[in-house]
Amino acid sequence: MSKLGGAWALLIEGLREGLISYSEAVKGLDDLSKVTYLSSDVYKLVLKKIEKWK
Repeated sequence: MSKLGGAWALLIEGLREGLISYSEAVKGLDDLSKVTYLSSDVYKLVLKKIEKWK
């Protein structure tokens, strides 16, 4: 599976580094999915990565 980049990766990195909370990461993912095309598979992948840092 390929690596994620861009804003999606920043959400995960910010969560991992303690710069944002889990709920902020999930809200960021939801907000980005409203303004950027994101397939359901990619959404699930990003959410799964976010949940690792819950």
